[in-house]
Amino acid sequence: MNNEKTVKDDIKFLLSLLPTWAKEVPAGFDPTMYGTGSYTGDLEVNKRVREIEDRYSGWEEENK
Repeated sequence: MNNEKTVKDDIKFLLSLLPTWAKEVPAGFDPTMYGTGSYTGDLEVNKRVREIEDRYSGWEEENK
């Protein structure tokens, strides 16, 4: 297995393990319902997750 494929597979695997609250952030819940304890905190986590997904979404095509 080449290194690029290994890294891509590792990234996909790790992103698949993220809890739902890191991927979806509905507003208006009680703070205890948020993974970080606040809506704002969950938004920050979600923003970082989306940045990582976006960064590597086209990676497979670029490294064929």
